[in-house]
Amino acid sequence: MTEKRYLKWYNKVGYGSGDIAGNVVYAFLSSFVMIYLTNTVGLNPGIVGTLIAVSKLLDGVTDIFFGSLIDKTHSKMLLIDFTESGLSPSGMRLFEW
Repeated sequence: MTEKRYLKWYNKVGYGSGDIAGNVVYAFLSSFVMIYLTNTVGLNPGIVGTLIAVSKLLDGVTDIFFGSLIDKTHSKMLLIDFTESGLSPSGMRLFEW
């Protein structure tokens, strides 16, 4: 039986601080969007809150889907495979204007 290897405490602190930073940015952007859409555009706050909640739920579902897709892909050029397939249609749309 192999012994489990755990992360050292400084690795955990590093990952945790990076996660906190991402969540702080998300909180500021969500607050800005909420204030902008309610005060400037004039939408109902309930509609805006529901819109943000649905987008987070959809993000959670797509994270599971794409995570399993990446786990099942066994390629030496994994990053290049996914970025080429995703960026090519986006690049074509950019130059259509």
